[in-house]
Amino acid sequence: MDKILLNGKWECAGRGRNGEEIAFLVTVPGTVHTGMIENGLLNDIFFDKNADECMWIEHNKWVFTKEFEFD
Repeated sequence: MDKILLNGKWECAGRGRNGEEIAFLVTVPGTVHTGMIENGLLNDIFFDKNADECMWIEHNKWVFTKEFEFD
């Protein structure tokens, strides 16, 4: 039986703060928030009041995708 690890880089796609389509790589295990921070799309959510400024993320739909190849 072959095993495929699901951790690593995945693509995450959804809509940005202003409704524009965005896509970026996310490290799994991880979240949309950590992926956005890794890609410079979001400031550190644990600093000051940044958590309040990113609440819009939780109200959007996000899709994680990754392609696999089998022999």
